[in-house]
Amino acid sequence: MSTIELVSYLNDLLWRELGSLTSRLWTPPWTQSKILQIHQGFIQGRRYKLGREFVDAYLGIPFGKPPIKELRFQKPVPAEPWNEVRLCTEFGPRCPQEELIFERYATAAIAEMNEDCLRLNVFAPSWTPAACGQPNGFAVIVFIHGGGFAIHSSANFGCYGICEALCTKDVIVVTIQYRLGFFGFSAGEEIPTNLGLWDQTLALKWVQDNIATFGGDPMNVTGVVGILKLLLMFIIF
Repeated sequence: MSTIELVSYLNDLLWRELGSLTSRLWTPPWTQSKILQIHQGFIQGRRYKLGREFVDAYLGIPFGKPPIKELRFQKPVPAEPWNEVRLCTEFGPRCPQEELIFERYATAAIAEMNEDCLRLNVFAPSWTPAACGQPNGFAVIVFIHGGGFAIHSSANFGCYGICEALCTKDVIVVTIQYRLGFFGFSAGEEIPTNLGLWDQTLALKWVQDNIATFGGDPMNVTGVVGILKLLLMFIIF
């Protein structure tokens, strides 16, 4: 995929194909995905049929311990392992935030709000990367949502739209969440600064440690931040 094609698909993804109302209120039927073993344990997500192929979506994977109690206003700590197969079929909680008007009437279509928000989602093709000329694994796009460090979440961008718009183009997409506003960017004595950015760093480390399990190439990871959609608009139009 050329750079122009990638930018075009990202623009399509961010402006038309995605959105929680589309992906959550109207989502095609899905079955359970294959079970994978990541560093913390076994996970199972959704599987969508797209044409002749399938795309798997693993939602709400914890990459950090819940930042509550003694971990509130502290740098994130990697998530603890689990023993059973963890069902990753729903988005994890959003960081508490002031909701936009439309979100107040569509909360169930996005995700609940809770401080236990250090979650990420992985959307991966089910076919082998070698079959599409990527012997070292699929290229990986990590999307970090925008919102001025105060609003939004990975759930705002939906699920099925990502599978349909990007994963069918032979890439893996990872969307991450981080602490916002008061919880992620407070300042004071004994409070590390920019905790939300530390959350993002831990999520990127998780990608490096685990993305090969999904068929991804840890040496071919591209980060995309929410503000990029403004640049894409000027590039394309």
